[in-house]
Amino acid sequence: MRVQIGNVALDLTADQVEDLRQQLAVEVTEKLDAAAVAKRLGVSREYVYDHAEELGGERLGSGPKSPWRFDPAKLEGANSTVPADIPARPTRRRRREGAAAGLLEIRGMSPYAA
Repeated sequence: MRVQIGNVALDLTADQVEDLRQQLAVEVTEKLDAAAVAKRLGVSREYVYDHAEELGGERLGSGPKSPWRFDPAKLEGANSTVPADIPARPTRRRRREGAAAGLLEIRGMSPYAA
């Protein structure tokens, strides 16, 4: 197995890779995006972006539109830091369907005439 560490490439067996991982205590965790954090905390994405640094977020890149990623382990205590007066994610209104929405008259004819 070929392992790349920085500029150095090493040819190692699977056992050697496992030993190296244990020695370095490397733990790979999957980072969450803002939508996943908002769902986990029960807040809006806007709240997550406004408090990204407080929630332990890391910006991927230096541009103004660079995405944020969050470590799930750092979010463990974040639930208690979310103020209680923050409204939950906004609910979406359902559209009316069918006759409940009402029909318009077309060319002088009532849609309700039989």
